[in-house]
Amino acid sequence: GKASDASALQLPSASDSTTAPRPTFVTPSSAAMASARQAAVQSSVSKAASTTTPPFQPVRGADGGGLPMGGTGGGAGDSIDSTRASLQRHMEQLKSGVVAERHEALVSVMRLASSGLEGRRQVLSAGFMTSLAKVLEDENEGMQTLAAKSVGVLIATAGQEAQVAAAKAGAIPALVKLLHEERQVATQRAAAGALRTLAPSHSRIQEAIQQAGAVVQLVRLLKEGDPQTQGEAAAALGNLASDRGGAQYERQVFVARAGAIQPLVKLLRSDSQFVRECAATSLSMLSSDNADNQVAIAQAGAIRHLVVLLKDDADEVRRAAAGALGQLAFYNSETNRGNQVAIAEAGAIVPLVGLLSDSTPRVREAASAALRNIVVRNEENQESVVRAGGVTSLVRLLRTGSAGELVQALGAIRNLAADSDLHVNKILSAGVIEPLFDLLEADDYILREEAAGTLRLLARDSEEVRERIAGGLKRF
Repeated sequence: GKASDASALQLPSASDSTTAPRPTFVTPSSAAMASARQAAVQSSVSKAASTTTPPFQPVRGADGGGLPMGGTGGGAGDSIDSTRASLQRHMEQLKSGVVAERHEALVSVMRLASSGLEGRRQVLSAGFMTSLAKVLEDENEGMQTLAAKSVGVLIATAGQEAQVAAAKAGAIPALVKLLHEERQVATQRAAAGALRTLAPSHSRIQEAIQQAGAVVQLVRLLKEGDPQTQGEAAAALGNLASDRGGAQYERQVFVARAGAIQPLVKLLRSDSQFVRECAATSLSMLSSDNADNQVAIAQAGAIRHLVVLLKDDADEVRRAAAGALGQLAFYNSETNRGNQVAIAEAGAIVPLVGLLSDSTPRVREAASAALRNIVVRNEENQESVVRAGGVTSLVRLLRTGSAGELVQALGAIRNLAADSDLHVNKILSAGVIEPLFDLLEADDYILREEAAGTLRLLARDSEEVRERIAGGLKRF
């Protein structure tokens, strides 16, 4: 089973090879979002389930300016009855022929939705998403922009309930219309941001977004939009490819054939941290278990740019770059040897080993996952990682890392040990036995199984190691 699927995990045999988990799109860091707003990774060899990412879901409005919270909406201290009455009044006011009144009503309802869980519940249960979908087709483009921002905020804060409500209310085709080139930049950006929050982890909604013609428009925005809009478009395209259901491969291919890969690769060189992060993570999603896209992304020149981003000043960009490189190196149960070689030749191994000591846990986890995939059944890459000091750094993570770091570090250690007794000796010399014993007592059963499988692999051809392990097990 995959490292990311706890229900499928089995103790590895000595001949197995493991890879790291597939990416789950990550939320862009708050620092990246703030910057964008201010500017306008299974068994003895493991497949490193890319630790890149859950879908891009910032809490604020698509352009980062958030929604104005003026107006006279019911506050948190109002009684439930008066709040309901106020909500109904504002929803009726959305039908007013006066733009200022419609604007005040929309801001007031969103103020209530932003007041907390109860406020969002009341807004959604009152059917506000249906009203909001109608405002997306308002005759005033400013109202359309505000409505698109509101859809994004509601979904980002209320989750799947709001996501499904928006789709049922007909928001998808209305939002896609707002992407068109004749619209104002702010409107296109807000619509792309709303589609970003609509797209992740829901196959039917993803299909509806695709059928409504969003992909072509989002790809156009990768080329023509301002940085914030480019980032939102990149994140939306990545989230469209994020579902792990039966249609993921087809959607990945659809996005690639629409021309997304080349502009995404170009955006890896953007001056905007937000755009670099979104582009790298989107490429990670498009390459997850998709050999065709992995080849296309590599041929487009992404690898050398991703290697450069491993040294980016922004931790979330470093994480996203490491995650993308890990995805490019592995396809389902097979290694993408061509990409493994290209990644190593581009100079990725030394900086990836360096990232095992990064100050940010998510970066260390992504680097461990990338190394886990890059060394699968590749003796040259394994030797390069060992020479770069990777063994010492991976064993250190077993003592100090988070649960995610531990899983990926264990997978990388098994992959390094799978094909070389010399590497096994170096791993043992680095002091791996004691932290593995400690992990046998971890609360997380996945960690216990991963540690047991690693001990089994290390002991396969060495009576001395088996005796050491047997002696250590007496404490249990």
